[in-house]
Amino acid sequence: CQGSVRLVYRKRFHLDRLDDIFTKYNPNVLIVNKGAHYQTDDSFLRSMNESIGLIRDWQQNCGTCRLMIRTTAPGHLECEKYKHPIRRLDMADMERRIENQELYPETMKSYHWWYFCGQQKNLLLGAFRGLQFDVIDGYTLNVLRPDSHLPPHDCLHNCFPGTMDVLNQILLHYLAKKEVS
Repeated sequence: CQGSVRLVYRKRFHLDRLDDIFTKYNPNVLIVNKGAHYQTDDSFLRSMNESIGLIRDWQQNCGTCRLMIRTTAPGHLECEKYKHPIRRLDMADMERRIENQELYPETMKSYHWWYFCGQQKNLLLGAFRGLQFDVIDGYTLNVLRPDSHLPPHDCLHNCFPGTMDVLNQILLHYLAKKEVS
């Protein structure tokens, strides 16, 4: 980017309380990512409704500020069984597997991974209608890579180098694509 970028990272499990970010840091790039932390639809909508007005005001007042939405994939059941990436053609099969609650052992049911696809597509992207934004699609990229986890006990986080590096490259591409001032 020819200009400077004020990019602030803050880890929160809810997409709320953005007013302090806008007030303290005045960012010209905002990346929204709720992470792999389950919220009920009501809780998620409540935090989104609090944030949407602030984001809309920020975008209107800034003019050239960039909003990016990074989607997140759930973990994979039995990731230790996968030795290769999933072919793009098998995406629907992988999503059906993730959404099938009967496949989850009791120890994993609290993760609610079967809600991820619907929550992100319907709630997150739907909530941002009318705003200018780019999507960094971590969901599709990671759903196709059940082989890139840290088995046998961590089927959520990824090995490095891996898909997270690709997501960073996508971010850099978007930043270079349009000058941020």
